[in-house]
Amino acid sequence: MLDRAPDLRGARLFRDDGARALVPGGARREAHLLRAVFRAALLHPGFAARGRHDAGREGVLAHLAKARGFVEKSPCGLHDGSRILEVRGESDRLRRGMTEGQPREIVAAVGLTKRFGDTVALDDVSFVVEGPGLCAVLGPNGAGKTTLLDLLEGLAEPTRGAYRLFGKEPRPYPRRRVGVVMQKEAQIERVTAREYAELFSAIYGVRGGPLRILARARLEHRAETAVTRLSGGEAARLFIATAVVHDPTLVFLDEPTAHLDPENKRIVGEMLRELAAERTLFMTTHDLREADALADRLLFLVGGRVRASGTKDELVQAVPAAERRGLGVEDAFFHFCAIEIREGQAIGRGEAT
Repeated sequence: MLDRAPDLRGARLFRDDGARALVPGGARREAHLLRAVFRAALLHPGFAARGRHDAGREGVLAHLAKARGFVEKSPCGLHDGSRILEVRGESDRLRRGMTEGQPREIVAAVGLTKRFGDTVALDDVSFVVEGPGLCAVLGPNGAGKTTLLDLLEGLAEPTRGAYRLFGKEPRPYPRRRVGVVMQKEAQIERVTAREYAELFSAIYGVRGGPLRILARARLEHRAETAVTRLSGGEAARLFIATAVVHDPTLVFLDEPTAHLDPENKRIVGEMLRELAAERTLFMTTHDLREADALADRLLFLVGGRVRASGTKDELVQAVPAAERRGLGVEDAFFHFCAIEIREGQAIGRGEAT
């Protein structure tokens, strides 16, 4: 549990689109902030038992209530971490098998379709990803990447189709074995990096979690710095380290290096490659060169449809010699998708940006 509770004095409770979250008084009602805190509540391993979203939402409020003396009522019991060791042992066993040359199915989709009214966000998406390793989901803005993650994370239901995690239908959702990094994470004002690590370690029920998070994020020297004062690269490392503090087998990451400068992209990339050695990372990006440097497997998603999927080597080698420019993944993406990506936007080859 928390040795010293995060300073959330002045926090207030409010609603937006059905998501409840504790944020500092006076903070703007930004949808991404609400969604980030709400998703953290849904995805951490203790409170989302039986797949009930309300359990996750009320559970995180109850944890905060215990830490700060808030009087919010919670219909579910507080998570005591009693099953963490059991689940961690299972994760270790699975990873041992995979690192001994026995890849296994980690994520699979069969005909996944998602509609929002007349808009088709995903259309008959099918693929299989084995682990460990890093699978990069590549596509321009609006391709359906985040919608795909929402489905695979259990936060939305498909209009049609199904998916499997770890070779099984995800009912109940295996939240103890999954970590998530959002494209825009919650950055609570006045909370330091150490307090942020303490908060999420308590949510996940991991003893010694704060030190583990700060060490993995290389932020020991910045522990007393407010999260909102961290650089983009520092914040990205903190969010990634937080997402894996409970030692998940599978981690979903939504454009974790977006808007980072090249040096911070390199540092975060090294962190991701290290993590991918023992678990499966499923990462969305529109940076083709980043995917070339980091990914073992690729999934090309354009207009809500899968244009190609497979290992990086398979897709790159499938490009006819006449089309190759020595650009690896970039050549493969254009071959299968007939577009290029510049600053996140899809364009035809030779078009002006």
